[in-house]
Amino acid sequence: MAIPAQASTKILNLAEQLGIASHPTWLKLLHYERNNSVVLTKNFFISSNGRNNPSAELSATINAYFAPWDGNMDEHARCRFPARYFWLSQQLP
Repeated sequence: MAIPAQASTKILNLAEQLGIASHPTWLKLLHYERNNSVVLTKNFFISSNGRNNPSAELSATINAYFAPWDGNMDEHARCRFPARYFWLSQQLP
C-alpha cells in the first residue's frame, strides 16, 4: 500500500517544517521535563527511545497512525494515544 506510506511521509515532512517535535504541547503530552519524559513505563512510548527523543516519538507515532488495523482496535495507536491523535490532527491537516 503506497498511499499510506506517501501520506505518512507528507505528514512527517510537515511536522518537521512546523517544529511539532519541540512544540510545548507535544512535550506536555509526552510528560517531558527538560530533556526526558518523567514517564518510566515503556508501553507509553512507541519509539524505543521516545522517553528522551521527542522527535523519534513523533515519527513513530505518525507512522503508527498509518499502520493497518490488526483486529484489536484497542491496541492501535489511535486508540492507545487519543490525546496525541486529537492534537496532531489539529496541527497537521
